[in-house]
Amino acid sequence: MNRTALNYQMKSIRRDKLCILTFLLPILVGLALNLLSDLNFSAAAESAFGILKNDLSAETVSWLRQYGSVTEYDTLEQLEAAVIEPSTQVIGILSDASGSMSGTSEIQAGDSGILSGGSSIPSDGSGIPSSGSGIRAFRSGDETTRIAASADLLPALYADRGLMSQYKIEMFPSPADGEMMKHLLIVITMVTAMFMGCTFNAMSIISEKEDGILYINEILPMTKAQYALQKIMVGFLGGTISTVLTALICIRLRAAQLLPLLLLIVLSAFIAALTGLFIAKFSESLMVGIVYIKLVMILFLAPPILFYLLFPAGGVLHTLSYLLPSSATFYGLMKLLNGSGGLGKEVAVLAVHCVVWFLLYVCMSLRRCGSRAARP
Repeated sequence: MNRTALNYQMKSIRRDKLCILTFLLPILVGLALNLLSDLNFSAAAESAFGILKNDLSAETVSWLRQYGSVTEYDTLEQLEAAVIEPSTQVIGILSDASGSMSGTSEIQAGDSGILSGGSSIPSDGSGIPSSGSGIRAFRSGDETTRIAASADLLPALYADRGLMSQYKIEMFPSPADGEMMKHLLIVITMVTAMFMGCTFNAMSIISEKEDGILYINEILPMTKAQYALQKIMVGFLGGTISTVLTALICIRLRAAQLLPLLLLIVLSAFIAALTGLFIAKFSESLMVGIVYIKLVMILFLAPPILFYLLFPAGGVLHTLSYLLPSSATFYGLMKLLNGSGGLGKEVAVLAVHCVVWFLLYVCMSLRRCGSRAARP
């Protein structure tokens, strides 16, 4: 590489806050994910129940705690306020023997939007007695579908709880809470780190166009091929370093997985750096370049997530998603985190993408040089 041209590029990096932010942001997010590694993401899906103090029996409260958190309120007005609060999804629970609500003989649908809840019977249909009184559930009406369905079914479930003793219940172990969500966040962070090379190359070349540095590069003892290779290498190294640092922070892998991960990072970072050259070639101004970068970044991140969540592995649509190089990267990283197979397919797909896109860029550059040489 030409040292003088490389010095110009390093100065461009120091001035470009977007490139620095793109390099450091995935590392900072990786640190945050590592610090919050014990965060229970399933807590957000847990049901929340509000009850009156000394209204329900200890058995009933214990039964409710099996399905969510329980909060006691001193007065009925406080309970109503908690249920109506838009920022919460609290289900109000009252016993059948608790009397009227807000001065009425039953739970009414008033201005507050509190809906009537079902009442239960002291014994189930099979004749098995259910100790304690029944319960009534009420809600505000703005809950999610899952919370609304839970509130409507809760009194009947409580009434039939005695039937549980007639059946053998076997609990199957499930993966760690929020494991899939954590893996998704880690993969998104690493793909963003790989994208650093695209951002740097695009912003660097566009800035050189606007600042006139491009004319200095033309008089340097450096060919077009050397210039393109130098740009690819700088962006490639930046993306690789950022991704490797993020991976060291977020992922704990076995020794046998290190080489596949490194191949995945190297190939993906090369494609990202090459994408930056394409963006710079088609961008006439800095603002246009920024728009293109954001569009390409969305294209890199959003489709693989949708493909992974919606399309079954081995299906036709899942296979077609490999036409997008970031899909192979996304699937490969998820396989590494889940420990579900090798990465031969993903590495092969990325290698093909590298060759195809590099040859396409070379053909476009040669065609452009040929058209310039043909001008009188």
